[in-house]
Amino acid sequence: MFKKYYKDKNHPACISASRNVSREVKKAKINFERKLAKNIKKDSKSFFVYVRRRSCATRKLGPLSDNGGNLVESSEGMSKLFNEAFGKVFTKEKVKDIPEAKWAFSGKEVFWVG
Repeated sequence: MFKKYYKDKNHPACISASRNVSREVKKAKINFERKLAKNIKKDSKSFFVYVRRRSCATRKLGPLSDNGGNLVESSEGMSKLFNEAFGKVFTKEKVKDIPEAKWAFSGKEVFWVG
């Protein structure tokens, strides 16, 4: 079939095979979706994963409200708010207070002692 398709895409055998394959793919899809719907009580996770993959909608962030209660809709403003929020979570360590790891050698093994 590949040789015929490669030479002539409009060959009747190729067109027929293409229709048959399309029909079988549609049947398989319908059977799969019926199986998901039938087993939704037992396995809802698979159903929602399938629906999420098939949906065209994406989640968008914003608008956000700042400390004063003002709505921020611009991308730059929202990124600054996220930077402030995440910047408070992480600690700033003093480089001078970080202990230095000591190198140790024991036979064939090399490891760090901290």
